[in-house]
Amino acid sequence: MALDVEYDEEQRAFVAAIRTLGERCRTEWVSPSAADGFPTRTWSELADIGCFALAETSGAAVELVAVLEELGRLGCPGPLWETVLAVRALDAELVAGVAELAGDGAVDGELVDGVVAGTRVATVASGGLVPWAGRAAVILERAPDGVWLCEARPTGVPVTVLTSQTWTAARPRRLARVAADRARAATDLAELALAAYLVGACGRIVAEAAGYAAARRQFGRPLGDLQGVAFPLAECDVGVAAARAVTRRAAADLATGTPVPAGMPLLSAARAARGVVSTGFQTYGALAFTEESSVAPAARMITQLVVAGLPPWRRDACQAEVLRPDRPDRLES
Repeated sequence: MALDVEYDEEQRAFVAAIRTLGERCRTEWVSPSAADGFPTRTWSELADIGCFALAETSGAAVELVAVLEELGRLGCPGPLWETVLAVRALDAELVAGVAELAGDGAVDGELVDGVVAGTRVATVASGGLVPWAGRAAVILERAPDGVWLCEARPTGVPVTVLTSQTWTAARPRRLARVAADRARAATDLAELALAAYLVGACGRIVAEAAGYAAARRQFGRPLGDLQGVAFPLAECDVGVAAARAVTRRAAADLATGTPVPAGMPLLSAARAARGVVSTGFQTYGALAFTEESSVAPAARMITQLVVAGLPPWRRDACQAEVLRPDRPDRLES
């Protein structure tokens, strides 16, 4: 059985629709109109073409991965994997029950439909930070004891994060825990979505860095002719291809009800991401050259996603593998 999965006509149509959306909305991503950097227009258009509805069941996992891979390649900002987690984890009965018990406007019984329709924003608290807390109507928390629905719009201190977005330092009050089976299915799908986004974003960095190395001349020949430049890029390309194959195969298995090893696609993508970010900067040779390219913002987005998206116990496992002391080509930090 082949590991990689080729997209069919319907899935390629989704990718084409996302690519067209990116052409229309790219200006909003580079120069967002909202102070917190949230892509309001993009969110509405993603909902219109049914992207968020793909997360309602695991049966559309391949289509979801195809969409997130392309969004990653384009560099679309926003709580994408967080929305997938919310749509898959929450059900109307849980939300309505919490709303009735809270009785103080902490939650709204129609949140699930609103997130799918793009009229409500969902996010996930991570390490004491809440992305887009001021506009999120759904806040979830992933913890060792499960997935929790939390109170929306917690009070806290604004914090500017790596991508220059404004998050909030806060620990929102927990309201109810999502049922274990539903939380597990939601986590698997959300991690798959995040892995696909990382694969798309990493593939873009490798392609752009390779193009730069081919065009840039140093010592009378293309920079890419130097083994110290070409070999790390080739290693990254192989790593991204492997992560892409693992993610697509996991999506195909998940769509047919086949169990997927927990965390495998995301750990594979996170491992590839660390190498791609480091090599991307090294290829350009200097911070100023990198900052003038599109590699720098993409690398910051990738780094932030790996830190915020991996739960602590898996993030530690990824770092233990990638940042080994016997690998002098890796940063030790």
